[in-house]
Amino acid sequence: MWSVALFVLPGSPATARSDSPPRIVSLSPALSATLVALGLGDRVVGRTPWCRGLPARVPVVGDAQRIDYERLLRVRPTHVLRQSARPDPELQRLATEHGWRIERWARLERIAEIRSLLEHLPHILYGDPIPAAVARRRDALLRALDEALALHPCPEDPGPIALVTGADPPLAFGRGTYLDDLLRAWGLRNAVSARGWVALDLETLARSQARLVVWVNDRASSPPPALQTLPAPHLVAFVHPAALLPAASLPQVARALAETLGRIPACTGS
Repeated sequence: MWSVALFVLPGSPATARSDSPPRIVSLSPALSATLVALGLGDRVVGRTPWCRGLPARVPVVGDAQRIDYERLLRVRPTHVLRQSARPDPELQRLATEHGWRIERWARLERIAEIRSLLEHLPHILYGDPIPAAVARRRDALLRALDEALALHPCPEDPGPIALVTGADPPLAFGRGTYLDDLLRAWGLRNAVSARGWVALDLETLARSQARLVVWVNDRASSPPPALQTLPAPHLVAFVHPAALLPAASLPQVARALAETLGRIPACTGS
């Protein structure tokens, strides 16, 4: 069982009820997407340049690597959400001075970590009890995730599957990633045995014995020509706007991937 590594600094315990609605700065596209899915996009007052689904008026205040502290001060957050393995001493100093809460996720790569984020983020922001509308959205997202994990897109075993993105060099979704978790939940095999995001040259990918290569992207385009030279019996493109974002949109990504696999003869036995 995996869990989200969560750090809370400083402020009152996460279970304490706040009388004022949160003013959230999200320094992670995945966290922003989860806030939007929970119906909390209107509570976001600062974001990264890559956060989607938020109103254009929400100012950019930084990203995982760099924060514009002057802009951060101007938006007057109550919560600052980060996806980072390292603390930021200056951010912690400002949080202590201004009474902000810093929530930091060291990892957000596995399905169990996404589930834990959905379960705990409303309580982090609101304490107990959480607003009824937020609770309904959270519960619906958790049900959708369970339903997606129960799908069976391949009645027949297509053999090892390589999930690849990018082109120079291609990156494979190895063991311990959210798409690898999906394959295992569906009873399918990942052709890549290494853990995490794995840079593969085409020769190594060809030696992986993948019977199916799925090129994963978040925008409409064709697989790179180099991938089309692979000797795999099947090469298929899977495009979804949230395919590369481990967040609350995972159930929609899972259903779309299941539909893509379900159209491949190797998965259906036809």
